[in-house]
Amino acid sequence: MDHHLPSLNSCIHHHNRKAFILSLIARCLWLTSWITLLLYQIVCGVEGIGDGKLIPVYVIVLSVLAVIIMTPWAVVLCAFTLFHLWLGSKNYTTIEFCEKRNAVDTKRYEKSGIKVRLQCNAQQYNSTRILNVCQLLFEMLNTND
Repeated sequence: MDHHLPSLNSCIHHHNRKAFILSLIARCLWLTSWITLLLYQIVCGVEGIGDGKLIPVYVIVLSVLAVIIMTPWAVVLCAFTLFHLWLGSKNYTTIEFCEKRNAVDTKRYEKSGIKVRLQCNAQQYNSTRILNVCQLLFEMLNTND
């Protein structure tokens, strides 16, 4: 089992992984085709102004806004699709990838000693900060008397 996907209303397993990948590809194609059609409409609307074929200005403005909103979604979705295609080529699930990545990061931190230094610095910082706050509170209480 990999993870739950609300749009398919099921968990992603090896038996429905193909449907998941195909749905990602279909969404990518759908978004890019809409962006292409909207860009075509914008270009035709701007070029058609001199020919007397007026497209209302609000249609052009709404098309520009739609392209501005849809383009980041398309980039993220296509990157997500490519990531899952890469995972499929390596025969990994998302959870296996994350677990393996966490294990590699943990080993890297343990070898370099960064983890120990970070914990020591955090403990020193927290205890120093608590002492400073306590001193400020004590001073405030003494000045009010």
